[in-house]
Amino acid sequence: VNVRPDDDKVYRHYDVLLPVQEQVAVLSWAAGRDLLAGVRTVVPPFAALARVQDKISAQQTLAEHDLPQPPTTVVRRLAGLVTWDRFPVYAKLPVGTASAGVVRIGSAAELPAAIAKLTAWGAFEDRASGVVVQDEVPGPLLMVQAVFDAGRLVALHACERVCEGLGGGASHKRSVAAGRLRPLFERLGGALGWHGALSADVV
Repeated sequence: VNVRPDDDKVYRHYDVLLPVQEQVAVLSWAAGRDLLAGVRTVVPPFAALARVQDKISAQQTLAEHDLPQPPTTVVRRLAGLVTWDRFPVYAKLPVGTASAGVVRIGSAAELPAAIAKLTAWGAFEDRASGVVVQDEVPGPLLMVQAVFDAGRLVALHACERVCEGLGGGASHKRSVAAGRLRPLFERLGGALGWHGALSADVV
């Protein structure tokens, strides 16, 4: 990464560099190595980001801080998924966006096709890979956005998925009260010393 804050051609016309997607990983890494001196940006510490950036790390982080999540199993070997017998579940690659890398398995009959898809996506290729298998939890889906200042929650907003869109996303959303979620986000953000934006899906 070669970041040059003194290059007027790059930075002259911008007040704030604000990452809103996966590019936060690069900027967080660069900020931790003093490569963004002079650039106004807001990013979490890279160590904190690594605790939630992939689904396996996020599952461990939620468990460590006693935050609710669906019954979850990290399956490291293909054999562990071949013999799976509890349905319905969602099997998820550690990293994926926009519902990519996620497959719903409704019954044992659907298991072979799901395994073929996960394998084609690269699951179980090495010891660090695997899949996260989570029980299906009924209920409305909320998409929650929070903003933290060095571990202190300063803003929180939630919207409900009213209509499901392509790939499981939302074609229609409605803002809802997020007060009951505040203590959970305060606990997570405070424990991680989070700085900047943090989003999560909540059932």
